[in-house]
Amino acid sequence: MKLKQVKLGAKDKKHIPYLKELRKWSDKLYVSTEDGSYGVKGRVTDLFERANIGLASIFYNCGPRGMIEAVLPIERRISNPDRIFSSLEYITSCGVGLCGKCADDRGRRTCVEGPFMSLE
Repeated sequence: MKLKQVKLGAKDKKHIPYLKELRKWSDKLYVSTEDGSYGVKGRVTDLFERANIGLASIFYNCGPRGMIEAVLPIERRISNPDRIFSSLEYITSCGVGLCGKCADDRGRRTCVEGPFMSLE
C-alpha cells in the first residue's frame, strides 16, 4: 500500500534519510531543507500549506526535543492527538532503562517505551 503523501524536512541534503525508499512508497513526496540544498528552502511545517492535510493525517516526528515541541502545536490543530507520534533524540547510556538519561518529562524512556510514543 502506498502512502498518499509524505513530507520530510531536514537540516540539509545529507541529513535526509531513505529518500529513494520514500519515493517508492509514496504517491507524493515533499521535501524541505533548512539551507535549501534539496527541495524547498525552509522547515517541514512550511510544506503543510502546499498539500492537503486533514484529520486523517498521521504524523511521525523524529528529531531533537526543540523541533518536536515546535511542530506539535501545528499538528494538534490539523489532526487528532492519537494520530501524532514522536521519536525524540535523547542520549542513551545503558540502553535498558536503568540510567534514565533518555527519559522524557513524563518519565517514559525511549530505550524501553519508545522510540515512538503517543502524546497521550
